[in-house]
Amino acid sequence: MNQLVRQPVEVTIDEQDLLTPTEAAELSGRALTTILGLMAFDKLPIYELQQDRRKRPQRYTSRKAVKQLAKRRDSKAKAG
Repeated sequence: MNQLVRQPVEVTIDEQDLLTPTEAAELSGRALTTILGLMAFDKLPIYELQQDRRKRPQRYTSRKAVKQLAKRRDSKAKAG
């Protein structure tokens, strides 16, 4: 049996590209829980700033990655 463990990898990213999950939800028109799920299942990248020394640092995702998500299917649009 294998245990899958995430390992932090230092990367260089333009901090202007970073969005909080709340901002990503607003930009994409999706629910916050959907964005958090996409981050948890590695469909969106997760970043933490190295200088954030809190016990639970703020997590961010990429604006570019959010914009590349497939268009949201809106079941309400076809009702009517």
